Amino acid sequence: MDKIPFDPYDFFAYLSAGLVILAGIYLTFGFPPVFGPDMPAIKGLLVIGVVYVLGQMNAWPAGALFEDWLVFRILGRPEEVLLGQHKTSPWAALFPYYYQPLNEAAIKRLDARIAGEMAAGKPLRGPALFVHVRFHPDTLGNEKLMARLSVFLNKYGFCRNVSFAALSVGVLMLAVVWLVGPTRPNLVWYGLASFAAGVGLFYRYLFFFRQYSFEMFNVYAGGTAKQKAAKRKPSKGKASAAAG
Repeated sequence: MDKIPFDPYDFFAYLSAGLVILAGIYLTFGFPPVFGPDMPAIKGLLVIGVVYVLGQMNAWPAGALFEDWLVFRILGRPEEVLLGQHKTSPWAALFPYYYQPLNEAAIKRLDARIAGEMAAGKPLRGPALFVHVRFHPDTLGNEKLMARLSVFLNKYGFCRNVSFAALSVGVLMLAVVWLVGPTRPNLVWYGLASFAAGVGLFYRYLFFFRQYSFEMFNVYAGGTAKQKAAKRKPSKGKASAAAG
């Protein structure tokens, strides 16, 4: 094989989350006995496969709970928050950065450009706005922007999946201690540390999730390089009048 069969999203979003789950189960119950000083190559490959499967299994509830329910239905979608549609949300005190909208000038430029491109001339909002900007030819054709969006995708995917895994492991450990008592030394502290890490990563998830749309909307609102050049370049009529 000429390359590793995992892309960055596989590593950041799946393998890391799966490793957290496997380590959490081991620290709670002492099995499976996969962590130790010696690990044969075949056993190591098997562990990687198990970790990857656990990460894939973790991704569905992480996306369903964090994005489909918590963000989209309760906190507000990033494309709505950025346009100031959730300024009075009671959650703004807990997540102040997430609720910072675009500046008014950028919102006006964004709406003006969309109104000029839409037949009805009415600014888009919500998922329709996101789809319009994300799959606009200017967005798809901007290699630098697409590279940055790919980085944000990997980062928020990692933070979301590992946050959910860490919170799940923390809840499992604390529930076991509460129901049957500590099954392993320092299990309470492991549970609290895992839960705290999950909360911290959730904040980072919201940061990168918002930044994805923030970056995309700002570039789109600024127009293409051709449009900017046309604004800076005087027309031939004006140039002739100035020369006369």
